[in-house]
Order: sequence, then C-alpha cells, then structure tokens
Amino acid sequence: MYESILKTATNQSNFQFRLTTRPFPISQRYRDQEQKTSTISLIFVVAVGFSMIPANIVGAILRERERNLKHLQLISGLDVVAYHFVNIVVDIVKAEMVVGACISLFAIFRLTDYYWSLLVMALWPVAVIPVTHALAFMFTKEWSAQFFIILINFIILGVIPITISSLMFSRATLDIAETINYYSLLLPGYSVSRALLFSGY
Repeated sequence: MYESILKTATNQSNFQFRLTTRPFPISQRYRDQEQKTSTISLIFVVAVGFSMIPANIVGAILRERERNLKHLQLISGLDVVAYHFVNIVVDIVKAEMVVGACISLFAIFRLTDYYWSLLVMALWPVAVIPVTHALAFMFTKEWSAQFFIILINFIILGVIPITISSLMFSRATLDIAETINYYSLLLPGYSVSRALLFSGY
C-alpha cells in the first residue's frame, strides 16, 4: 500500500519501497520467564491427565462393590488378601501403560529438560494406586468417589506445586514455600510435579 502511494507521489512507476528490520536480541530474563511459563503449563496438563487415572480406578472399585461382585468372589472361596493384591497389581499395570504413553510423548517431542523427572513419573502409579484403593473404602457411591479423587489429585499434582513455585519468587514468602514444600513431599503426586517443576527451571 505504501509503495503504491509513493509511486503516485513521486511519479515513478518503477519505484520500490523495502523495509528491513533488525530486532534486538531476546534477553536472558525473557527466555527464563518463557521456560518457567511453559513448565507451569506442562504441570497443569499433566495434573489434569494424571488426576483421571486414579478416578477411573476408584470408579471400577466402587462399581464392583455396588454390584456385590467382591462378595460373590469371597463366597466362591477367594482369599481377601489375594483379591486386594491382584487388584492393586493389575491397576498399577494399567496406570503404567498410560504413564508410559505420556513418557513416550516427552521423548517424541524431545522435551530433554524433563528427562530425569520421567523416572519419578514412572514410579508414580506404584505410590498412588495403593492409596487410591485405601481411599475407596471412604465412599459408597461411584460418582462421589471419582469427584473427590479427581479433586484431591488435581490439588496435589497441580495447585500445590504452582502455588509453591509462585511463593518462591518472593523472598518474603520463601520460608512459607519451603515449609509447604517439605510437608508436601509426603504426597506421591507432588513429587511428580516437583520433579517437572525443578527440572524445567
């Protein structure tokens, strides 16, 4: 458009208008901020996805309980310890398949900054599935159990780590962040997010 105006104004039909720009280089502070933002976004996505895994498992446990399938198996002679052991092992294997797919996506997209945290991610089902089986005894309805498990896991996997990382930016709240971080390490889901968070920074 500008070239057409200048051609008319100068009365030169072969007039050409070219603009060359050279932007300033990207500062290191901006690159660091961009890395932190992408890490927090990654934690949010992982938190949403991983919160569904235990919810699906607790739903199956409650469906089985509502239909009295466990009672039927126990009457048929199944040992209670064997029943729980086999269910936990099978649920760990099912969860590992989903986590394995997630880990393979990290490799496909070459997210090399997070590679060492993938071991923590691979061990997450071993820690969270027995806790999920234990929490299933608190509920009688499938929908309430699934809602509670999704909520708790999302808070542990997503909200707590993002809150702690936000508190760590200020020196005034650093002690609070370190205290919450210390006690949150007891939660298996927090360990996954913490590994992603600190490997991405």
